[in-house]
Amino acid sequence: MKKNRIVLCCLSLVMVLFMNACREDPVELSDEANILSFKITRALNPSLSKDYEGIIDNPNFFISVALDDDYALNQLIPSLEVSPGAVVSPESGTPVDFTKTVTYTVTAASGVRQVYTVNLSTPGGVPSITGILIDNIPCIYDGSSDAYFFSVKDENQGSIRILCQGQNISAVSTGDFTTANNSTVILPGLKPGNTLEITPSSKSGKKGEAVKLVVSSLPLVHIEVSGTIVNKPKIDCNISLIDPWGLTNDSLRYFPPHFAGIELRGGLAQSFPKKSYSFEFRSSGTMEVDSGTKLLGLRDDGDWILDAMYIDHARMRNRLSTDLWIDMNKVPYLSKEPRAINGTRGYFVEVFLNNSYLGLYCLTERIDRKQLQLSKKEGFSYKASHWSSSTEFVNGNAAIDNNSDDWDGWELEYQAETAATSIPQVKWQPLRDFIRYTALSTDNDFIMNIGTKTEISNLVDYLLFMNAVGADDNTGKNTFFSFHSNSRNKFFITPWDLDASWGRKWEGSKIDLRNDEFIGVTGIPGTDSRYCRPNAYFIRMMNLNPGGFRNQLKTRWQQLRQNELSMPQLTARVDTYRRQFSTSGAFERERKKWPAYITDINTETQFMLSWIQNRMNQVDAYLNGL
Repeated sequence: MKKNRIVLCCLSLVMVLFMNACREDPVELSDEANILSFKITRALNPSLSKDYEGIIDNPNFFISVALDDDYALNQLIPSLEVSPGAVVSPESGTPVDFTKTVTYTVTAASGVRQVYTVNLSTPGGVPSITGILIDNIPCIYDGSSDAYFFSVKDENQGSIRILCQGQNISAVSTGDFTTANNSTVILPGLKPGNTLEITPSSKSGKKGEAVKLVVSSLPLVHIEVSGTIVNKPKIDCNISLIDPWGLTNDSLRYFPPHFAGIELRGGLAQSFPKKSYSFEFRSSGTMEVDSGTKLLGLRDDGDWILDAMYIDHARMRNRLSTDLWIDMNKVPYLSKEPRAINGTRGYFVEVFLNNSYLGLYCLTERIDRKQLQLSKKEGFSYKASHWSSSTEFVNGNAAIDNNSDDWDGWELEYQAETAATSIPQVKWQPLRDFIRYTALSTDNDFIMNIGTKTEISNLVDYLLFMNAVGADDNTGKNTFFSFHSNSRNKFFITPWDLDASWGRKWEGSKIDLRNDEFIGVTGIPGTDSRYCRPNAYFIRMMNLNPGGFRNQLKTRWQQLRQNELSMPQLTARVDTYRRQFSTSGAFERERKKWPAYITDINTETQFMLSWIQNRMNQVDAYLNGL
């Protein structure tokens, strides 16, 4: 019996070894997606006098074919050979109209794709440009101005490879400079703010109609969508990006069209003619992509915002203020979550929708659990979206409904996983309990215990920040209240939507703050002040002065006035964006596109700096008088 077991074990071992030896390794699918040959033959095209073979430029995915006679180009039938295992569209042997730009998409066995452009020329044909590629990056065509757009980092661009798509193009010229089509050159005038005229020439020297090439220094975003973009739901689109800095996905200057879903963004902003958008990259259907979409070196995520900034005469206030805030204030648990950012980062871009120029936008990250690095299991985040007795902290008396993601002016941004699965689930209780505590606790209880429920240093920075930039629309709404986890469950504030700042109100008019006005504190809770309403929570902190709160404000203000809130640093921030707008030419294009609610950039930034200097003096005097 024992021998039989030994024999069976040996046989089993032999079988396993035999099967492993016979098992084939997984086949690696090829990434090769090249066109190996491109021919237009008499066999398939009887009108031709001979066969023609295209010259293939694989590094630039360009094929040129020079015909000896003026054949009709609208029904030619090419034959192609592609990499083994790859497929091509249109297929080899398919009739093609070469009077238009023709492209062939080759898909490798692995799914990798390459797009080739074909240029046919005839002796008597008039050269015409239907597309421009620079360093294999397709320039964006704007039908409203009949111009192509490209972006470069600065005026020291160096050599570039220029390829003009179309027909009968042998050479291209701009001014007195001429070069062969699809050649590497230093192109004169290719610097931010310039508009070049590119003229095509045929092999016989015949010239075609010139096209305009507008050069920016800001990233360019192109949205391609077939339907109408609405508030909800998101509709399918494709989004591409030209990144002059090469920061996208750490190295890309061109982010090719990526499937996404897009919708309108904002409340009041949706009534403006220039729309803001939010979009998310998707793999298919509604499946969101969370990686491989690291735009402009920002976070690697699928969710993004395109802020139109329509009401802001300088088109920079929200970005300027948010930059200042995230430099001033860090999340209170930064040592535990070093990637957390208490706000959003972003860059100014120029946006096109279906080859039509939309204007100057700011591409920004979103404020969410990932940005704040809240605990998935235990963190909470709430967004104050409109004025109410709860967002103004007058009381928290409104009834809560844990089946709803909205409560009395608040929206649920993130709910802890443990709270979502508990019975009954916990959704609004943490926020309501906090609001009711700030409004209804006894003075002694408030003085002794408010520091266990809120991050005092964050509140100090927030009050000073609001008053420095004049953010009077952010005293109740336009804020996030969040906490990290059960072990770090003190609420902290994150501002958003800061267009009403730097001397202008939420509707774009100028604001004339007075010496005795401290935003968030001056006025009567629940009623209109001269501008927006104060916050009962902020008022109580000032009146009861727990932990020497007023002295904390004064001490922190003195520190900030030597650093982030010094006039040299504030001036430098404004000037940086003013130069970007001027050098790129983007601000003038924005003024022509959207002439309402916009002022000359030099005039407006001078007003902003004059206003902020006066406001610094006002806050200096107010805090010294506490």
